Amino acid sequence: MAEQRTSAARATAVVDGLFRTAPQNRTVAQKIEAQAEARSPNAPGRRKPADGAPAKDAFQTRAAQAFSGARKAASIIDLDNLPIMDAPWQRIQERTFTLEDPEGLHRELEGALRLTEALTPGNLQAALNDAEDNARRAHQLYIVARVDFERFELEMAPVVDAMREAANQDLQKEKDQKQRSKAITDADIKGRASIMFPDEWALVQRRRAEAEGLMDTLKHFADLWKQRCYSLSTMLNTGKRG
Repeated sequence: MAEQRTSAARATAVVDGLFRTAPQNRTVAQKIEAQAEARSPNAPGRRKPADGAPAKDAFQTRAAQAFSGARKAASIIDLDNLPIMDAPWQRIQERTFTLEDPEGLHRELEGALRLTEALTPGNLQAALNDAEDNARRAHQLYIVARVDFERFELEMAPVVDAMREAANQDLQKEKDQKQRSKAITDADIKGRASIMFPDEWALVQRRRAEAEGLMDTLKHFADLWKQRCYSLSTMLNTGKRG
């Protein structure tokens, strides 16, 4: 029994650790296991194993597995000595990924896309000089956002996985009870998750769609500024030939 309590405590610690970097998601994720049985169309009550000990839910099982895997990985991976860029490149990297006001930069570049002055050779040359620097800054904006997008995805993944696991377990119960005969598909899991966790699932999907849309927009934004350089150069050269 003491060993079981120790394992449960370790599993709980792993679950907490998974969401330590995402406190805004922790409450939702930790409620998933408790809500799964209550929201299940089957809701037969929690089953007990043969020895009478409480059955582990899917979230605890995965947490225990994560703990075991992390313990093994820790024995061969030294976080303090993972590869890193040499110091000169680190300094460039730090400057590249330091933006004090991303929103202000985006507004500035967005407004600068519209040419309002007469397209004289002098104005075109000045606009071309600005466009080349703006293309650099627009690309910087995109890659900085890309890093935060990857952070967002990593923090959201355990929440999505927990809902999917709860849905999969519920579908598996139907199979065990002979209520379903066909194999469980990814579409089945998504559909059941959206039923069991309607508010959470909808919010997660909306936030992911918006984040992906933002990245698409910023990539297109950087491409627009790159294209602006080509357009201005072509206009300037055409004017010189004329």
